[in-house]
Amino acid sequence: MKLITEGNLASAVPVLPVRWCLDRAEVEELKRREAKGVHILFVVVHEQGGLEERYLEPLDRMMAYLTFRRPGNYTVFAKIVWGSGSFEKVKAFRRELLRQYRSGVYVELGNVLNETRTGFMPKKYLKQWNVRTLHGTARLVVAVPRDHFPPEPSAWLKWTANVGFNRTATDPCQFRRRLIGSPFKLIGMGLVAVITTIIRLCTAFVLAFFCKRNIRWDVIPHPWRNNAEEVWLRMVNTGNMSWFSHTKDGRKRQSRLLYLLHPALYLMLFVGVYFFGQAVAQFLVSLGRLFFWVIMENKEIVFTIVISGILLLIVFVIMRREPTVVVSEKRTRKEMARLRAEEQEYERLGAILACSAGVEPKVSALPVSQQTIRLRYQSIKAKICRPYAAQ
Repeated sequence: MKLITEGNLASAVPVLPVRWCLDRAEVEELKRREAKGVHILFVVVHEQGGLEERYLEPLDRMMAYLTFRRPGNYTVFAKIVWGSGSFEKVKAFRRELLRQYRSGVYVELGNVLNETRTGFMPKKYLKQWNVRTLHGTARLVVAVPRDHFPPEPSAWLKWTANVGFNRTATDPCQFRRRLIGSPFKLIGMGLVAVITTIIRLCTAFVLAFFCKRNIRWDVIPHPWRNNAEEVWLRMVNTGNMSWFSHTKDGRKRQSRLLYLLHPALYLMLFVGVYFFGQAVAQFLVSLGRLFFWVIMENKEIVFTIVISGILLLIVFVIMRREPTVVVSEKRTRKEMARLRAEEQEYERLGAILACSAGVEPKVSALPVSQQTIRLRYQSIKAKICRPYAAQ
């Protein structure tokens, strides 16, 4: 596999278009191994180490846009991969291989690169994760200067756009979207503050009704400074004590007869008896009406349904007695059609991914069938939405 880029990699832009091509032997190897759902796995590593970033692109997409989020030197590793076993389905393969539990830390294949970060882990290591690979690894060394990143907005605009988000905007396009929606967002946040305050107050009153101790009333009017769970968190940490089970200083009460004075006991008894009785009565009445309507008022419909069921059963039995030879011929034709489709797909891959002179990493240089809306959008975004330089 060969990676084709444009421009000077010693002074690259933060969003780099990369195209790939394969020689005929690699396509034949994929065909021989009956590889399905083949992708290119890119792993981007910064010179200062730390977290990696992965991109998983379908092989027939022909090109991708890699984003570098801070200045410095990068090493880009690329390998042809596909799934097997539990990863054979493309959606499961992509979901598991790219799943993160925090930014830059991946759940599956946490050590996809070797310890020295000079290449991928051995095949046998990747194979135990149901990831199959093709021989060979492509590698790029990219340097991204700080002056290629766009200038950041002022501090007050950043606060206005990013308030309420866990992470700041990564590029000007995302920043503008957030800034345009910020008035509506601030109004919504105000409404949320009022609603959550009411919910906290109601929660505190419910806990007080159940005679719980250690309720924090002081966090109710502070929806942004304190989390909602702080209303009851101290109560849980102290053993979920209530007036009927413990004294104020935390000692257990000896008598259980005090629970007979619990207001929730009488409330639950009343609500349970009332609503259960209402539900049972309503269900019986509805069931009786339905039975009377179906049986007494619609005799023709019932008779038609029964006769239709008998006819369908007869047809099913007749179809099951179809000769085995016919079924076998149908299966053979389907299998041959599937093999022809796979053969044509490998031929198509060999044609569009062949390495030739003049190959450019541009959407306009791709075959018309591969100039997808996704790639066109990424091409435009790479020019006008370069990411801000991360610290």
